[in-house]
Amino acid sequence: METMQFAGATHQCIERENLKAQQAIAKAAVDQARASAAPTPFIRQFQTLVVGVVGFVGVVITLMVNAVLARRQHDRAIRHQTNTLRVALRAELQIIREAFLDRIEAIKEAETSTRTRSMLIPLDTMTDVYARLIDQIGLLSRMETAAVVRAYILIRQMPQRIELLSKQHATEVERARGFAEVDGKLFAAVKTMHENYLADIDSAISALASVHAQTPRQWGGAEVR
Repeated sequence: METMQFAGATHQCIERENLKAQQAIAKAAVDQARASAAPTPFIRQFQTLVVGVVGFVGVVITLMVNAVLARRQHDRAIRHQTNTLRVALRAELQIIREAFLDRIEAIKEAETSTRTRSMLIPLDTMTDVYARLIDQIGLLSRMETAAVVRAYILIRQMPQRIELLSKQHATEVERARGFAEVDGKLFAAVKTMHENYLADIDSAISALASVHAQTPRQWGGAEVR
């Protein structure tokens, strides 16, 4: 009986020792894991600096992205403004072109008529759109600007040249309405003037129409893709 009690006590003692050993092993594993997760002395020393550098880099990247987005938005606004300018000038030049063609036909009819000794030529240049948008001409490409400015300079000089050619002017009422009277002997000269200017108007219209095919486009001396 005593032998059995001693054996039981010995078994319980062994189990307690095993439990203590398992607990010790588990504690050692936890301590080792904590030690591995803890920052190294280098990281602890420069932790503030690392966080500051990372934050600064993030701010710089944000500023760069915002700058790129702002530039793209600015480019879109410039493209829209330039296209609006181009459409307005083309429309006005086409109206002027039609007016010149009508004048050429009217002069041809007057040349063949035996009863027409003179005719009234309107002095209105019809360049109001150009006058209002002159400060935006720099948005166009160099090719467009050269063609458009040349055409409009000639168009706006037309009234003075017609007045220089005409030997007499219209009546006071007609002059007030913007007309000059051209003698029949000058019909050919006035018609030739309109035909020559018409070529420059056509060149300007073509330049404004063909700019869409250019890649990259040029606005104000800067290349925009």
